[in-house]
Amino acid sequence: MWSVRDLVEDIITVSEEEIITAMQLVWERMKIVIEASSAVALAAALSQKFVKQSGGVKRVGIVFSGGNVSFDKVPFLKPKAPAAAAATIEVIPSKL
Repeated sequence: MWSVRDLVEDIITVSEEEIITAMQLVWERMKIVIEASSAVALAAALSQKFVKQSGGVKRVGIVFSGGNVSFDKVPFLKPKAPAAAAATIEVIPSKL
């Protein structure tokens, strides 16, 4: 039986923060929301470990997907707060 480690040179792991940063970068540059799972590859490609090991690679291909994103859970797409309801003040004249 073989494992992935038998077929690859190294495995790069990334943090949740790096994944969210990658998702936000795609949103800011491409105006698309991608799934966190597809942001993992971008986060890895942006990591210092990859940059050091890549040997000057100029181009990296990454396939993004985004069909399984709940907008209310995307940390950098916070829903706007509802507009404050206008207060109605009724002035009752004094009978002094």
